[in-house]
Amino acid sequence: MRNHPLSILLACAVFSIIPLPPSQAAADRARGMQRVFHHQKAEVEKAIQDLHATLKGRLPILGGFAESIDEQSDRLTRGYFECAVQVVANGPDETRVHVTAKITAWYTDPNPAQSGYRVLLSNGHVESDLLDRIDEALATKAPVTAAPESPGSLASRPVASGENHPTAGSRPEVTRIRTWNGDPHSRIEIDVGAQVKYQATRISGPDRIYFDIENTKIDPELLRTGVEVESGGLLKRVRVGQNQQGIARVVLEVDHAKDYSVSLLPDPYRLVVDLYASSAAAEEAARANAPAPGPMATRLASPATRIDKSTLARAGLSASSSGLAGSPAAAVIAAPSTSEDIESLRRRREQAEKELSDLSGVVQNLEEILRNQTHPTDIAVVRKSGTRVVSTASANSPVLFSADNEDEFQVLDTQPDWVHVLISGVSRGWIRRSDLNLPEGLNANSNKADVAAPAAEPPFRVVREETNPFKGNWEPLKGKTVKIIWTAPASSEGKPAPALAKRNFAKSLLVTAYQEISSHDQAVAGVVIVFDSADGGQIAATLENLKQWQAGSLSEASFWRLCSVDPPELFD
Repeated sequence: MRNHPLSILLACAVFSIIPLPPSQAAADRARGMQRVFHHQKAEVEKAIQDLHATLKGRLPILGGFAESIDEQSDRLTRGYFECAVQVVANGPDETRVHVTAKITAWYTDPNPAQSGYRVLLSNGHVESDLLDRIDEALATKAPVTAAPESPGSLASRPVASGENHPTAGSRPEVTRIRTWNGDPHSRIEIDVGAQVKYQATRISGPDRIYFDIENTKIDPELLRTGVEVESGGLLKRVRVGQNQQGIARVVLEVDHAKDYSVSLLPDPYRLVVDLYASSAAAEEAARANAPAPGPMATRLASPATRIDKSTLARAGLSASSSGLAGSPAAAVIAAPSTSEDIESLRRRREQAEKELSDLSGVVQNLEEILRNQTHPTDIAVVRKSGTRVVSTASANSPVLFSADNEDEFQVLDTQPDWVHVLISGVSRGWIRRSDLNLPEGLNANSNKADVAAPAAEPPFRVVREETNPFKGNWEPLKGKTVKIIWTAPASSEGKPAPALAKRNFAKSLLVTAYQEISSHDQAVAGVVIVFDSADGGQIAATLENLKQWQAGSLSEASFWRLCSVDPPELFD
């Protein structure tokens, strides 16, 4: 039987690819990576076939997978990879596998004509990851796990990801995530290496809690290996990704978790997340760490310093964490005997004051945690894979890309059937409302606005529309067929409208006109808006510039600079 190399090359789509010029060293690395496996060629080919779904896909970030993009990172979005694999038999039980990864990303140039998909040089992480997966698929022995310390013990079932141990002085970076998955309590520890600010949000469908950690990056090794979660507890899955530049996102998919708490602890700095199957379990955790009764405990419950135990538990704190349990302050009795030494009383009082000072630090930590636990109300979640993200709010609009299940987007605006979302940087898109899970607050605000706050009457109204050759002298549309929209003041008072009001009204007409032209395939070169009022004015835009603006490849400021605005002072 002859040995033929198995070539697997999967393409993501047909794009206009503009390669970046590589150096000689970069060209050498572009040849890919290879590894020898001590298995028969047929076994290796079967393992690769089973992994075909991992040979291409979207990249969460580009910084961890592509070389030399630091100066262009803010202009590169929509990262994608595809792998070509060759399998060659070196002998009966030795097979060589060669992997080459091609990474592409959309490059937004200040000159829209220069924008397009570009090929980036892989830094080897994609190739190494695939080779590791092949190695794992060929392994015949099961992974070894530590034996539990005691049946049902939560602490006996640690699952760790990553090997680094951050210190208080290191740069903020998510290097390791450990999980203790149990029921009715699960714990997750996220090593961040330094004091950080974060936001915690819980979203349903599916039920998950995510943390956006500011000014923090993710260890590429952690991105590559992921986080292992043992089954049987409240935690189903842990996902990590660089949500945007400087923001590390950790997503916890949970199951039947009634309550949770999060706190930032030092030495080393880490986010500690506790999941509870019920509120009663959270309160039980607080009671288990409650201080002994006595005058100090009574004093702590005074109106000036009272902190409810369940609140402490939600914040990941307890009386014992402040050093109160077992301290001299907890042993002070209500009525000391007259024979008690005065010096002993003084020492106990000083100790009690020190404990009260420590508790003040706990209160400050709790307040900081509550401030960080903000819940953004402008995040929409994709319901199913293959959801289309289009350039305009129209069923016939060009498709920008297809979103995956649970992809999250910031909501910019909503319409009855469409939602305007932020893709990346200046890129925008539209998704059908029925394909998204919207936050309750956003739905409530939208419904309230529809009922109680009708839109203010625009300062102008459209009096007629026509399609004719453009008779002006503006070169981009001169002599070409355009759509002309005539407007007049909505009020009969005849007062000139503010410049900003005229500009915003023209903007809404341009967007509406572009959507109609795109959906009906009208053969026009642009749109002209004429203000038939005392002060007059005219705005003209080419259809191509409108298309680029609505697709997100042209900023609004750049769009207006490319328009004909006559006279400019009436619209600035």
